Amino acid sequence: MAKITFIDPVTSLSGTLDEHSKIYYRTRNGRTHAYKINHPFAGEPSELQTTMRQSFGDRVRLAGEILRNSDQRKEWQKRYDAYLRKVNRHPASYPNPYSTLRGFIIATLNRQN
Repeated sequence: MAKITFIDPVTSLSGTLDEHSKIYYRTRNGRTHAYKINHPFAGEPSELQTTMRQSFGDRVRLAGEILRNSDQRKEWQKRYDAYLRKVNRHPASYPNPYSTLRGFIIATLNRQN
């Protein structure tokens, strides 16, 4: 089996290499994984799927705005730091903690709505 060692210009890889490829790449926690898609969904999304996708997109855009605004970023960084202190004190209570400020913001916005 081949072993790939990435150099500095490539720190993560996600998506497919071309539009006809059935191999999907994803980087999580610094490790790149490849998945083969055997039966991709080709139908139209339901109304609920469309609503969920739009609301997720809205939260992602809002998180981007927060991260670009220095005052809001500082406020959210304080919240994230407090969250990380809780995670470090009680790791069993947080089996899958948020590893990035962006992920924390999106999840918090999701819980608020």
